[in-house]
Amino acid sequence: MLLSMAPSNMLPWLTVNGYVPFVLFMLVAFGIVFEFPLVAYALARVGLLSAERMRRARPYAVVIMFLVAAMMTPPDVFTQISMAIPLVVFYELTIWAVRISERRRAKALATLDQYGDEDWDNEGDIYENEIDDEE
Repeated sequence: MLLSMAPSNMLPWLTVNGYVPFVLFMLVAFGIVFEFPLVAYALARVGLLSAERMRRARPYAVVIMFLVAAMMTPPDVFTQISMAIPLVVFYELTIWAVRISERRRAKALATLDQYGDEDWDNEGDIYENEIDDEE
């Protein structure tokens, strides 16, 4: 429909050779960028990243996210924002997930200190018979 509105002296240059690489690049770019929360969560689980550190780095992270979005998308604002805004939202959700993970780890360590190593199985559950013996 839009092609019919063009003046007669303008020819469209729509080709599959130009469209397919562009679409594939955008799919890969969005896919890689949206893996960020998983990578950040994994780093936090290992202990290399903390929720507090992520909160302190938030202003710098937002700027870096917009720069990455600008470099990985075509030079239009809509596509840049469509990549950067979800990144910022995912960053905030990752901070929450890391904070919850840190709380669970602290609670598990406190329980471990209370009961000792020999009362835990591989999944981190306390043996039922050990609790019954204490009562």
